[in-house]
Amino acid sequence: MSPGAASGAQISQKPRVLIADDHAVLVDGLRKVLEPVFDVAGVAFDGKQLVEAARNIRHDIILTDISMPVLTGTEAIRLIMKEFPDEKFLILTMYPNCSFLDDAMRAGARGYVMKNADASELMAAMNAVLRGETYTPPVSQEAEPIKPVVPSVPSSRSNPMVRRLTPRQREVLQLIADGKQNKEIAELLRISARTVEFHKAEVISKLHVGTTAALIRFALENKLSSK
Repeated sequence: MSPGAASGAQISQKPRVLIADDHAVLVDGLRKVLEPVFDVAGVAFDGKQLVEAARNIRHDIILTDISMPVLTGTEAIRLIMKEFPDEKFLILTMYPNCSFLDDAMRAGARGYVMKNADASELMAAMNAVLRGETYTPPVSQEAEPIKPVVPSVPSSRSNPMVRRLTPRQREVLQLIADGKQNKEIAELLRISARTVEFHKAEVISKLHVGTTAALIRFALENKLSSK
């Protein structure tokens, strides 16, 4: 609103949120869930857009996916934190046990919530982060405690071959090592089976292996499987 517009208009006191995810349908769903309580100040569909939005749009919290084009969520977090060290990030993720989530938390995220969480949990997570707290999903007594896929020093930092892979390629490799088929991987990552095949071929080329069995062996040796 420009300075001279509608002086009698009431300024919203809702917390302002930036949403970053490369799936438009998910963003639309999040907007509908959040708008009764939050002002959706802006939307980004890749990491670069998120960095620009963080610089130029007034907001109180950022809700972001990890795996996005151009810049990953983690890369965007690092860049934003350099300029705005008090920024509040909440991660949206499909995987509680992955090295990318660990990296995002180390980069400056204050918590994470699963993409299959209900609206009340999402609201609780966002309010916790806004209060300056750290939020992780509750684990029932029957549930297995969340364990990181990799040790505290990720294998990607110890094996130069792993560092050659993009975050998406590492996701595909991890899921292959977990025994997922291409169709399952496509559904989990919300990409096409053809795209899974493309990433798999790129991983095979970069790692200089010739078979799926060799891929799985490499992943297990470098602790890139959640098993």
